[in-house]
Amino acid sequence: MPRRSWRPDGKTRRRTLCIRKHRCYYQKRKCTQPARHPCLFNLYHSGQGTALIIRQSNELEQSLNNAVPHETRIRVRYAETDQMGVVYYANYLVWMEIGRVELVRSLGLNYKELEQSEGLFLSVVNSECRYVFPARYDQEIAIQTQVASANSRMLEFAYKICDADSGQLLARGATKHSWLNRAMRPSRLPAQYQEVLHAISSAPSSDRE
Repeated sequence: MPRRSWRPDGKTRRRTLCIRKHRCYYQKRKCTQPARHPCLFNLYHSGQGTALIIRQSNELEQSLNNAVPHETRIRVRYAETDQMGVVYYANYLVWMEIGRVELVRSLGLNYKELEQSEGLFLSVVNSECRYVFPARYDQEIAIQTQVASANSRMLEFAYKICDADSGQLLARGATKHSWLNRAMRPSRLPAQYQEVLHAISSAPSSDRE
């Protein structure tokens, strides 16, 4: 049973299990903007509201599946393998960095210019990787990268790492980033750059964090 929380008027409300930007968490308040905040489950007794919210969650998932990712190809170097003859797990994070740098470059943006001209740094606040199949020396790898969500403060990328010839999925992952200024404090991305990222984002954007 979901936990109940008490309100000042004496009535009870149930927690809502939501999915926002592809991460599940418990939220104490009812979702008032389902278009920006798609919910997987709504434990309130709201009649047709539950079906509407679940449908919006499915539409978000479908948009992620239909998004066309940017592809970067590399070849596995001998130095990237371990004693077992397969690619060392930490190198997949390096490959994800290569993928997102090339994706941003393909949009006409440049990390170095953002750092020098705007004083902005893209810090990693979360990363995850699911290893599916091992990669080996001299294998050509395709890194498929897409912007999962973007707003003025946060940016999320999704990755698929596959064998370039067979299409075999090797790993999938995601990274979440925060914009920082030169004082290493949270900052906002200028509007002209936001428009570029929103144009290719596969999920609805929101400035509410």
